[in-house]
Amino acid sequence: MSDGIEWEERLEALLTGALSVWRIDGRVLHGETAICTIQTETVTVKVERIVDDGEPFWEVTPADNALPSLPYGGIQGMLRAVRELLGAGAAESRLVIGPREDL
Repeated sequence: MSDGIEWEERLEALLTGALSVWRIDGRVLHGETAICTIQTETVTVKVERIVDDGEPFWEVTPADNALPSLPYGGIQGMLRAVRELLGAGAAESRLVIGPREDL
């Protein structure tokens, strides 16, 4: 299995789980590369893992191209950006990542 396919499956699982936790109705679609598209009734967001000569990073792009693509070095920042783009007007919630004993 290539690295791109592995990350594609991981990214799809991560984003699908995030939608569930955030209680956002939507679906995650993926193509043949490490790109996933999240679709809700009102918003579409593309998330891509970029692997260039340097360190890999995440790129979050609104499908309407109203804003430029935003690069994030970590998963937490990427998820926060996705949540903000998907959740305009949604009830506030926080993203908490940590060991269960810290909750």
